[in-house]
Amino acid sequence: MSLLLFTLLWSIFILCLTLCPQGDVSLPNLSQEDLTLLVGSLFLAAFCAARSRLTPRREAYFIHAIIHMHPSSVEDLLSRRDLRLGLRLFLDIAQKSFATPNDMLVLAELRRFQHMARALKRQPAVQERLHTSLDALDKSQPASHHRAALMELFHMIASQLGEPYPTEEASTLACFFGLRMAWWWQSLGKGRLPLSCGRGRICLTANRLLRHQ
Repeated sequence: MSLLLFTLLWSIFILCLTLCPQGDVSLPNLSQEDLTLLVGSLFLAAFCAARSRLTPRREAYFIHAIIHMHPSSVEDLLSRRDLRLGLRLFLDIAQKSFATPNDMLVLAELRRFQHMARALKRQPAVQERLHTSLDALDKSQPASHHRAALMELFHMIASQLGEPYPTEEASTLACFFGLRMAWWWQSLGKGRLPLSCGRGRICLTANRLLRHQ
């Protein structure tokens, strides 16, 4: 990608940040810390999808979060300890005036997650099939089978939505986790990228969470 195109894309992105209201983000049943952790989970998923690399611990958390259908908080899906990288990535990108090539890859994955979540919202039958499959998987499959079953399920859902999907195992699991988090984000009434709404307050909360861990 040329430097000129790069600069243009980043300028458009920063303009969206400027035009978006910077006030409090009001989401039912989520504290400001929970909302910030949710943003961190999206950035973590995008980073892992772009790199196509997962540690065993992170893979286990992603699988747990995808299957866990009724969380009471973001902490039920991914611990603060495991979200440190996502929070740092969010802060790094949010506080820059110019995106690097790696930043653009992360932002592209974030857009992929949100696009898939919107497509899923328009397909109630696919939603039902996804929820039923995840519930059955959680109840009947031994944990050793979850990885392969989730990859097959994600490819099936993406195909039914008419969406492209990665073939690498790590990227597939990261994308499924990203879709799960983007779906939660949008179900709370948010359609834009997390970076573009409530940015200042989320940055402050992310810095505080990182200092206190």
